[in-house]
Amino acid sequence: MKEEQLIEDAQEFTIDESISKVFHNGSLHYDQHKVKGVIMPLRFQFKKVFESRSMLANVLENIKNQLLNTKSVKNFVQGELWKKKCEMYPGKQLIPYFLYNDEFEVNNPLGSHSGQHSVSNVYYSFPCLSEKESKLEYVYLGAVIKSKDVKSFGNEKCWKTLVDELIDLEVNGVDILTENGVSRVYFILGLVLGDNLGLNSFLNFNRSFVSTSFCRFCKMNKLETHTANVENISLMLSEINYQVDVTENLSSESGIRKISLLNEIPSFHVVDNYSVDVMHDVFEGVCHYDLTHALTYFMETAKYFNLETLNSRKSNFDYGPIEIDNTSGDITTTHLSKKHLKMSAREMMTFAYCFPLMIGDLVPQDDEVWKFILNFFEIIDMILCYEINTAIIDLFRHKISMHNTDYVRLFNDNLKAKHHNLTHYPTVLRKSGPLKAFWCFKYESKHRQFKVYSHATTSRKNICLSLARKYQLQFAYSIVEPTINDGWYTINESDQTKSGYDSIISRILKVSNTSVKSFSKTKCNGYMFKSGFYVAVYENDIEIYLILNIFMVEINSIALFCQKLNMIEYNPHYLAYDIVQGQLGEFSIINIKDLVGPPLTKIKTSRGRTMIKVKEYYSANII
Repeated sequence: MKEEQLIEDAQEFTIDESISKVFHNGSLHYDQHKVKGVIMPLRFQFKKVFESRSMLANVLENIKNQLLNTKSVKNFVQGELWKKKCEMYPGKQLIPYFLYNDEFEVNNPLGSHSGQHSVSNVYYSFPCLSEKESKLEYVYLGAVIKSKDVKSFGNEKCWKTLVDELIDLEVNGVDILTENGVSRVYFILGLVLGDNLGLNSFLNFNRSFVSTSFCRFCKMNKLETHTANVENISLMLSEINYQVDVTENLSSESGIRKISLLNEIPSFHVVDNYSVDVMHDVFEGVCHYDLTHALTYFMETAKYFNLETLNSRKSNFDYGPIEIDNTSGDITTTHLSKKHLKMSAREMMTFAYCFPLMIGDLVPQDDEVWKFILNFFEIIDMILCYEINTAIIDLFRHKISMHNTDYVRLFNDNLKAKHHNLTHYPTVLRKSGPLKAFWCFKYESKHRQFKVYSHATTSRKNICLSLARKYQLQFAYSIVEPTINDGWYTINESDQTKSGYDSIISRILKVSNTSVKSFSKTKCNGYMFKSGFYVAVYENDIEIYLILNIFMVEINSIALFCQKLNMIEYNPHYLAYDIVQGQLGEFSIINIKDLVGPPLTKIKTSRGRTMIKVKEYYSANII
């Protein structure tokens, strides 16, 4: 595989070497003990990724097309931060990448050795891959070190080798072989991603949130954050006040432990790392606080329903085929008192999506807490958009301000750190693009590949090198036999089916009947589309269509044959559309690229109403 240039050795580097006790053949001795980490051959990996399948040409064309679109934001390269970085290297071919750092357990987390071999992985991905960026095959391993070594020896010793390699990729670039010859490309660190604890640790901010100033974006006092509903521009972190805080060395007040090693990268500084994690901030944070407060009010103060009714409706709710696999168990009084529902982030997404339809008929329209919850769910809809109209950023800021103000007023409770993070979301959106592109879901899913391998081997002698070598084989396989369709969709020949609509489609498109290939399903942008699902399209207003058939006439021209729903009416109390059964209109052929958000399904409420709730509807065309 080395001869075929599919593998290049991972590099082991020494973090520390000292005299300590070691065991040889069961006997205790004092000898030199070397602590090592592993860094992957990044220059080799970057080169192979962009030389395969005309990747470089496709990415450069995608960046060019994205920058031409000024009406909406759907990629990091359209944000202010990337434009600032590009000014440092005029006339050069630049490609951004993201870094992600997180720890995970390779042993049994409940066993006696839990934590002993926990490892810290660094992944990287390329945000300019457009639709492909969300797929796990396009998340790559950069380095792996034992977590306890990072805690013992610090970031400077553990990550210095990695940072030096990243500096080289930016300053000297990589020669990429293309159809038109060799092209020199410079790779620029766009953002460092992670949850709050992971980012604070990796960027040398305080690991805890007890500091007088705990925020990575601003210097607002912790007491002020308890009631602050907007971002204070005058308190934003800058390179100047960051350096002052580092010099004064008052980490308990500033929240900065020491100067970050990553600041050595020419185009990067931690104060410009406009990255947030929606997964932990919202679905494992704000959602729990808001919903537990609201449910307590609905059940104990207003007495609209009781806990038994809530759980009955929750367990018997018509989630539909898309959300049914992400349901959670019953809610208990303990969950409500602790302000934490027993749900994963993905289960919380489903619960929040279905909540208005689940109990909306039991709550009066003029209830203030209900209006607060609906406002919060509209904020979530904005957060989850892969493409968002720049005209709504001010609306986004207003809704967050109203949310934080109402939380303090209605529940007589202080805002938490994750509520404060929300105030920075509009700025992050403007600087770095859609917030959904930064969440930790796909990176935490990447951990599973390494957990599975670590469970398949009983050796822990050098678990970091074992994981690195296993990944080298996976990387080589992805170059030789890509498992992902090169187009913007994935479709399998085994899903091809006969359809009674082929003749209608061929007449509309004026092609032969035999040239139309019908399929039962297709996957696009990580979403599965099937016949019988619904989709939303913006045509001066939201229009909803029933998918009758999925078909292809030419390669890369997958489309949907649909029928329009005529009788629909938006109901703001449920944040959903009322559907009149049997009111289907004209046929239409819709390109998947023209859809507003992912596929939808009908939901029946407890009162027998049929409704459809649209997702990700704050798109490019909707103001």
